[in-house]
Amino acid sequence: MKSVQFFALILSILCLPVLADTVTSPLSIEVIRSSPELYDGKNIKVSGQVRSLNPSRGKRGSEFMVLVLENSNFQPGDSSQTLTVFSYFTPPLKKGGRVIVTGVYHKTGYWAGSTHDHFIEASKITPIEMN
Repeated sequence: MKSVQFFALILSILCLPVLADTVTSPLSIEVIRSSPELYDGKNIKVSGQVRSLNPSRGKRGSEFMVLVLENSNFQPGDSSQTLTVFSYFTPPLKKGGRVIVTGVYHKTGYWAGSTHDHFIEASKITPIEMN
């Protein structure tokens, strides 16, 4: 019995940092871009509007989707209100639709053979139904 309790204690201690690195409610693009160092390398949720959807292929042939998300108050030419999302899956999305993206944010990083700034490696993309 004591070994089960000890195992449960060790498991909870090991899982705590993972849970602490996860933001549970969606953030705005503006919040992330205003303090990127706070979110760099962390699992986050962000909400935004799909500005563009582009299928792409990496240097070694892997296929992926590139989405550009923007804030609802986006002003043309203001790249500080956008985030790029890289995804190995393609949920049913359309340009102009609102989504919540869950994934790891990178202020600067390497994806598909190139260096990119302000992007998310998506683990989940959920369309938001607008009534």
